[in-house]
Formats: sequence, C-alpha cells, structure tokens
Amino acid sequence: MSAPTDAAMSTFRDLVRDARDLIVVSAERRAGAGRRREEMSLNRGAVVLAIAAWQTFAVETTKGVLTTIGIGATSPLYKLINADTKSAIGRFNTPNSANTLDLFLRVGFDPSPRWGVAIRWVYGRYGGGRTVDKTMTYTPTEAGFELDAWLQVRHRIAHGRVFDPTDRYLKSVLSGVSKSGLTLWRTDAERCIAFIDALATATALEAAAQFP
Repeated sequence: MSAPTDAAMSTFRDLVRDARDLIVVSAERRAGAGRRREEMSLNRGAVVLAIAAWQTFAVETTKGVLTTIGIGATSPLYKLINADTKSAIGRFNTPNSANTLDLFLRVGFDPSPRWGVAIRWVYGRYGGGRTVDKTMTYTPTEAGFELDAWLQVRHRIAHGRVFDPTDRYLKSVLSGVSKSGLTLWRTDAERCIAFIDALATATALEAAAQFP
C-alpha cells in the first residue's frame, strides 16, 4: 500500500475508533429492561462519527492519489487537476456514493468494482434477548445503496427529523419501530460501522492496486 493510501487509512482507523467507543458505552448501558434515551443518543452519535470518518477518508485518499498520478507538479495539466480537485473537495459535504465516486474520478480513481464487500456484526433485539452474529454480502451496486442509506440516516439525525418508515433507504438499514417512526438500534449502528470499515478497506486496497 502506498504511503499516502496508508496514511489515509490510518487516519480513518483513528476516527472510526470514536464511533466504536460510543458503541461500547451504549452496550454497557444496555443492562436491564426498557428503552434509554441516552443509549439512543449514543447510537445516533456513532453513525454520525462513522460517516464523518468516511468523509475524511475519501478526502485524504483523493489527496493521496493526486500525489501519485505521475504528472509533474509544475505542468499545466497537474495544476488544472489540482485546482479542480481542491474545488471538488471544498464542495464535498455529502459523501454519498455518487459524490464520493465523483470526487475520486477527479484524480482518475474508480474503486467501485471492489465495492462488493462482506460485513459481520452483532444482531439482536433492542433492550435484551438473544443476539447472533449476522453477516451480509453486497454487490458494488448494493454497497452504493447502503452508503446512501446511511447518509440519509445521518441527514435526519443532523436535522432532528424522525425516521420515516416509508423511506426505502431508512427501512433498509434500521431495525426498530416506534410510534413516531423507525428507531436506530445499537445493532444498526454496529452494522453501519462494520459497513463503513469494509468499504474504506476495499477502497484503500483498490487505491493501492491502481496507484502503488
């Protein structure tokens, strides 16, 4: 793995650790029956931090690839690509699949063929009950949809909106149902982190393959 790609992945690992720490605290508060507002907030926070880690990873990977594309830094072509990439990074506020791939393509990088990933996370009933390890395998298209779904979750968290049970993105990733709409369970947040981690790893491997 190239030094820039390795650095981007290292930064991602540091950032996503914060999301994992929230899950640990959420799990520690799980003992006993009933819903806990504090635990729900931790679950939401974990998703927000996981998406933030992905956004930073995409930016740092793009910057890293830019340093390895083999064009002299003083050439007009490099200056054009560099200016275009910096402009795109400045507008990169919603790291969904389309925007992320568009950013990568600014430097000639397309990781989407490697986005067929598999994840494993703990799945179970909120507030108690039996839990099991659950696995899921995605095609590249399905992975793009999953990423977009978690961006929709983050958007609603950020804007204080309820999780609409009729939204096809939300109901594809959220397990809980309440009177006000869908509910983000801790196991859903664990799924989000596992997915983002797998997607970042696959992207880093493809970057290393295309730009060693």
